[in-house]
Amino acid sequence: MKFKRGIFFTFLIGIIAISSFINYYYNSAKPAAKISYPSMEGSFQQSQATFAETKLQGWAKINEKYAAQEELSAFGGQIQGILGIKNPITKEEISEDRFRSLKIKGQIEKNFEAEVVFQSLKDTKNQEETYLIISMVDRRGTGNLKEMEESIHTSFRLFDQQPKINQLLIGFYGGKLSPKSCQNRINEIFSALDGKIIGEVEEENYLSKTGYVPYFEETLKVDQQDLNLQAAMFYDELADRTYLYLGSPLIYADY
Repeated sequence: MKFKRGIFFTFLIGIIAISSFINYYYNSAKPAAKISYPSMEGSFQQSQATFAETKLQGWAKINEKYAAQEELSAFGGQIQGILGIKNPITKEEISEDRFRSLKIKGQIEKNFEAEVVFQSLKDTKNQEETYLIISMVDRRGTGNLKEMEESIHTSFRLFDQQPKINQLLIGFYGGKLSPKSCQNRINEIFSALDGKIIGEVEEENYLSKTGYVPYFEETLKVDQQDLNLQAAMFYDELADRTYLYLGSPLIYADY
C-alpha cells in the first residue's frame, strides 16, 4: 500500500468515526473464571480461539520540522537496526513539494515482520511536522506482545517520544458459531478481565462489543466514555471459520 498525503490523518479520523457509531449501554457479562494475569494475551487465551496472528502498531509525532529525504533515510536506518529488520522487502520513498515519506518493510525473523513509515508534511501556512508509524505482525504464537511493545518504545525513545500503541490479536474457530455462542464468548472475555461492556453492534454474521478494562493503560475517550478493549466476531463463509478480533484500545485493522 502506498502512503499518500493525508493517509495517516484518515487513519486517525477513522478510529473516531468507527467509535462514534457505537450505541453505548451497560451490559453485565456473565461470570467467568478469572485469568491468571490481566493482559491482552490472557484475555485471548480465555477465548480458546486458535491463534492466527498478533498485530502491534505505534505512532507519534516525532518533531515539528519538515525533514529532508536524506534525514528520513537516516532515521529509517536507525529504526531498522533497533527492530532488527533484515534485508528489507520494500523501501519506498515519496518526495513532493509539501510531503515526503519513507516506508521500509521487511522480516525480523520467520513469521515476524515489521513496517516502518515516516511522513513529513508542510502545510500552506508552512507549519511543519514529521510522524513515525511502526507496525509489527507476529505469526509465531502468543506470548510476544511485551517484547514487541518494548521494541516500539525503544524506537520512539530515539526521538524522546512516547508512542500511542494499538494491540490486536486475531484467532478463529472452525465452522460457524451461533449468535448466542459469540455473545457468550465475548462476555466471558470481558468478565474474566473485570471489564465493563459499554457498546455493542450486532448484524448478520457479525458482533462487536467495546468497553473498559481497568488493567489496560492505553485508553481512548469517545463521547466522554473511556474505551480500551474491543472484541469482534464474524463468520467468513469462504474459510468456513468464525474469526475473533481482540483489539486495544480499539480494533484498528480492516476485517
